[in-house]
Amino acid sequence: MSEDSGVMPTKQGAGYGSDWIVECLSQLEISYVAFNPGATFRGIRDSLVDREDSGTPEIIECLHEEISVAIAHGYTKTSGRPMGVLMHNIVGLMHGSMAIFNAWCDRVPMLLMGGTGPMDTSKRRPSIDWNHTAWLG
Repeated sequence: MSEDSGVMPTKQGAGYGSDWIVECLSQLEISYVAFNPGATFRGIRDSLVDREDSGTPEIIECLHEEISVAIAHGYTKTSGRPMGVLMHNIVGLMHGSMAIFNAWCDRVPMLLMGGTGPMDTSKRRPSIDWNHTAWLG
């Protein structure tokens, strides 16, 4: 993002990129982020949980990515403000794709963010990191 966009983190020296993402979400006035917790975006999840202030966005924990997207769809329809959704790469995006399509047909905006496993194939855990990573290396 450019400095002219008005969306830049206010914290100086944030420790992790995930802290910067959460700060940007807060400045964009994203009130809620729905997700099915997991390792592919654990940094963002940790930054949301460990925030020093109690500001936005708040976490809505869901059991499935399609539920996360459907909640964001309904929230945006009723509030007129977009909501954030975190989804796991590959499997989560496939699971949420019908709800994404429904929101698209309804012309409802939302902020969708996908997490992935390690890009370095030598750092991937067996099975799960491979299932959630699009890059085969």
